[in-house]
Amino acid sequence: VTGVQTCALPISPLARNLLPEAKPIKLTPRKALAEIKPQFDTTKMKADVEWLASREREGRGAGSRGLAAAASYIAERFERLGLQPLPQAANDTRYFQTFTMAGENGPLAARNVIAVLPGTNPALNGQALVVSAHYDHLGLGWPDARAGAKGQIHPGADDNASGVAV
Repeated sequence: VTGVQTCALPISPLARNLLPEAKPIKLTPRKALAEIKPQFDTTKMKADVEWLASREREGRGAGSRGLAAAASYIAERFERLGLQPLPQAANDTRYFQTFTMAGENGPLAARNVIAVLPGTNPALNGQALVVSAHYDHLGLGWPDARAGAKGQIHPGADDNASGVAV
């Protein structure tokens, strides 16, 4: 076959003439077929980030009042969202799972904040999907502060507690 074979192509976003002399297809902008309502409120999420990362939380360091306040705040948000508390172990309280961790000056009482959103598919009964974010951070730089940063407030992941807020 000699030369280039061409055929008339319909004007469609699914068809395109790729020959160099082809004119570009210009589509008229149009409204989306469906508009999906946001699944979360960005204003409330920003407020959560600002509260968790504020100076009053002291960087949410292990054993700090700021970390304890953050845990209570998260548990309250879980409750307002209608999430269920974790079934309780002997020493745990609503939304909290307690444990001991190593601290700079010895063992520290600590707690995870946990909530449950039950699924609706009976075929998946007994299975779980875990969505997780750590709400603690380096506080005033312990244990691994960079040179010159010890004693300064470290507000959290990405410097703003965004993972916890999500």
